Amino acid sequence: MSRVADIQAGTASTNEAAFADYVADRTIACVAPGPISDDEHELIRQHDLIYIVAGHTSHHRIRPDIVFLNRHGINRLMKGRQQYDGYDWIVTKSAPHDLPNARKARYGNNVNLNQVPIVLEDLAHFQPADVNVYGADLYYAGPGASYLDVYDNRPVERQYRGIISHRPTLQHEYLRRIWQQTGWLGRSDRLRQVLEMDTDDYYRRLRSKWVPTAVGVAA
Repeated sequence: MSRVADIQAGTASTNEAAFADYVADRTIACVAPGPISDDEHELIRQHDLIYIVAGHTSHHRIRPDIVFLNRHGINRLMKGRQQYDGYDWIVTKSAPHDLPNARKARYGNNVNLNQVPIVLEDLAHFQPADVNVYGADLYYAGPGASYLDVYDNRPVERQYRGIISHRPTLQHEYLRRIWQQTGWLGRSDRLRQVLEMDTDDYYRRLRSKWVPTAVGVAA
């Protein structure tokens, strides 16, 4: 799961080696587009690097060092690159479009992963000192508490259909594996508490919060 051997052997791409050097031995706060408490804002500021895990960089009014772009973010990038000027690194879900400070994330792209699992799996190829996640709990907080309205203000039914289309049990299994292998997320209370559940228990509790509210969604 590590790119360190390739980097040490000189077989990694220039961008891979530069990114590895950039994150090495540094603490990283990954900020997703869900609500963040005042206490979590303070924890985020204590990290060496801030990594925005969504196409927009202004949801939490936090200046990132690294930005992750899905296909929607890449489309915005190509229409107006200046939106992403000034960040140290841009990590993309697909091709990095030859930008000098961009690279494609390394992850199991034969599965339909959400952004947070992609980012954590990619970072696990390198050697940051610690990684924590804020603004994400695999939707466990339920309707009205899983997204910022500026990011997703769809009706609850449509939100839940989007969640289950990405197979939340798969996302849970991926993140649980990464958490167990790396020992990260020590300061990510919300997400870590979800990963402490087994996957079946997580899914049962998730449905109990979303399905009664998401009218029209099959039980």
